[in-house]
Amino acid sequence: MKQFTDYITDSLLIEGTNRVFDIASADNDLSFLTEQGLHALKTTEDDNVFRRLTEENKNLLESKLGDDAACFPMLIFSAAFPDLLKIYERRGIHESILSATMEEFDEKAAEFYGKYRRGGLNSPDWFLWHIRGQLFQIGRLQYIVNKGFYIDSDILPMDADALDIHVTARGRLNPDDCQKSMDDALAFVARHFPERNCKAFTLCSWLLDEQLEELLPPESNIIRFSGKFTRTPGEYDTSPKVYQWIFGFDKQKEDYKLHIPQTSLQRGAHKLLDNGRWFKDRMGYILIS
Repeated sequence: MKQFTDYITDSLLIEGTNRVFDIASADNDLSFLTEQGLHALKTTEDDNVFRRLTEENKNLLESKLGDDAACFPMLIFSAAFPDLLKIYERRGIHESILSATMEEFDEKAAEFYGKYRRGGLNSPDWFLWHIRGQLFQIGRLQYIVNKGFYIDSDILPMDADALDIHVTARGRLNPDDCQKSMDDALAFVARHFPERNCKAFTLCSWLLDEQLEELLPPESNIIRFSGKFTRTPGEYDTSPKVYQWIFGFDKQKEDYKLHIPQTSLQRGAHKLLDNGRWFKDRMGYILIS
């Protein structure tokens, strides 16, 4: 049977995880913390429980693990991985989907290295979706198989489900690739989650910010992708990472004038900042007929 780390290729993350394994196996505090994390992962849908566990024990982890403290959640994910394999087996999901989904660990490890120059993961609680078997990478896009996020009952019936889309930093948002991904996602859910009654795709992202229409031409991939969605009212502050997604994970928004824009999106980001503005997260949906 394959292990969790068999799906990880980032050498710094693997090396840090192995060192944490060695230390934790002989340390009662770390072993107990691993058990608590596994319990939180398995018994509650409240991600704050898992998040508090790592945040409240930050000093303990750093004192025992040093620079490898950010690799500690990998122990919990490794312990939970056999249950994930059972979910894939029970639902008849091909290993290629698992491999594609696990690739995000390498992507987030690269982001962590870009910021801190060492191995680890930012926001490890995000990966609870992956390890619980609720998020899947299908082609260009990710999907959380869940109840209808962000949609009022007058738009989506209470007994309907939605596929919540997440966009990873895996290259361009080619319209054909995105459409194929959504088509394949519907077929995936119909086959592997037949109990779900999917009636919409949902998305909450800065990619739906209408300010992008000021900055990019109508034929741009981002505009064509965002044009598929009906926006819901309201806007929200974006993650601080958005600037780094645009310019690189070794960059900080406070230093934007030092970062020379090379693309239309980067030039647009500079324009917003020069005008005292920034991107906002918007929510949107696509109804499935």
